[in-house]
Amino acid sequence: IWDTNSVQELHTMTGLVQGRGSDWSPAENLAAIGGHDGLVHLWDVVSGQEVNKFSGTLEAPYQIAFSPNGERLLTFGASHTVNIYDLSEAHINIPMKTYVVISIPAWSPGGVHLALSTGFSANYTLKILDAARGKELIDLSDQIGAPGSFAWSPSGDRFLSTDEEHNTVHIWDAATWELLFTFTAREDIVDRWFIGDWSPDGSKIVLNSYDPTLVIWNVLNGEEVITFSGHQDRVLGIVWSPDEKRILSHGSKGEAMIWEAATGNLLFNLFPEDYNREIAHGAWSKDSRRVVVLSEDGAVTIFDAKTGEQESQFSTTTTTSY
Repeated sequence: IWDTNSVQELHTMTGLVQGRGSDWSPAENLAAIGGHDGLVHLWDVVSGQEVNKFSGTLEAPYQIAFSPNGERLLTFGASHTVNIYDLSEAHINIPMKTYVVISIPAWSPGGVHLALSTGFSANYTLKILDAARGKELIDLSDQIGAPGSFAWSPSGDRFLSTDEEHNTVHIWDAATWELLFTFTAREDIVDRWFIGDWSPDGSKIVLNSYDPTLVIWNVLNGEEVITFSGHQDRVLGIVWSPDEKRILSHGSKGEAMIWEAATGNLLFNLFPEDYNREIAHGAWSKDSRRVVVLSEDGAVTIFDAKTGEQESQFSTTTTTSY
């Protein structure tokens, strides 16, 4: 745990066997970290003490997500098993069935539902589950070709899914699961590994393509709004700023770029042109004033998002973990 103003290390957790997935609790007082040995560690980030650890039918839980109310913890690991832990009792509340999962399971913003896509080749399925009971509610693949990627809208009232077979994007009503509309994407933009983000107000989405070109769509009517490009190679992440004015994208050729969302104009390329480290992760501060990015050599760099100037940099590990 680091203080981002002073760049001082506050706490270090030991006893992990190759830390993998992690997540902050909504109250920001706890962190959950998965170890390669299948254990999930619950860490009090104020005191720096481990408060609990528990195991399940997992191998290397690399995806961990607190429920929106912080009472439950979703874990998904190499064993393709999805578990939900009740944190008040620190045990598996719902051991979900084993899925051959090709996407990361995700809570709906209200914490009522889970979404995950499963299967191989032409047998892809996109399932919505009751998060309280682990019961399958609907299989959306009954209505589309080869589903894989998905994303909940910020309010949870709509749901986006992609169809790689038909190169289409679908928007669903998340209450009735009625298909609201379908629109056809640009060539090669629809990928089973969805890279994109909803705008905070839920009116637009930004997606990448293999070009690599970024595209903003109006998800209220399915119209393409803006296309813009600048990355040399594959885009690995796109994040809308909380104030909706800018977009951060980062890629495999050492690029971390800040764009003006209204026009698609490039504001800053945060690293020098000769920087070639893959940028694995990126995020905005809640006030939209700063961005933080993690590169493959383990360096964490914080930038002023309004000037593009580097504020601080520190090293965590020798290599990143995905």
